[in-house]
Amino acid sequence: MQIVPEQVLYSIFSNAEVIIGCNQEFLRGLKEIFPAGADSITAEAQIGQVFTKMVLLSLLALSRLLSLSLSLSLSRLVLVSIARSC
Repeated sequence: MQIVPEQVLYSIFSNAEVIIGCNQEFLRGLKEIFPAGADSITAEAQIGQVFTKMVLLSLLALSRLLSLSLSLSLSRLVLVSIARSC
């Protein structure tokens, strides 16, 4: 059996927490617009705000993912540098 390299595991699972958070926030926003027990969608319901908020959350998640990736790369460079100096 072959072990998956750390970088592959990171790329697969690094954004799962962010995706779950975004989905929960999206559901929360929809529940505010469509209260429990509502049988129909009214013309007054404005779901555009929920999608706008989701776009902003997605941008935040993307910047977080990029930050984590850069941090991982930087820490690897530091470790390689330390190993070479020993």
